[in-house]
Amino acid sequence: MFHGGGYMTLSKTAIRPAQTLYLLENGILPISFDYRLCPEVNLIDGPIADTRDALMWAQTQLPEITESYGFSVDTDRIVVIG
Repeated sequence: MFHGGGYMTLSKTAIRPAQTLYLLENGILPISFDYRLCPEVNLIDGPIADTRDALMWAQTQLPEITESYGFSVDTDRIVVIG
């Protein structure tokens, strides 16, 4: 999940535990990533590049991490929201 700069929930910490529990109970692993903000960096080199890198990390590194905890992720079913 990508926090949208305060447009919906004010911060990533505003994601309620009940929302996270609902996702987990329905087989969805929520992962929150931070990204660089404008105007400190331009849109392409900041948030868009960070989003691309986070998605690539989730596809390549996350499966190994989750396997060490006894479960797996389907890297063909990754959804980016925010």
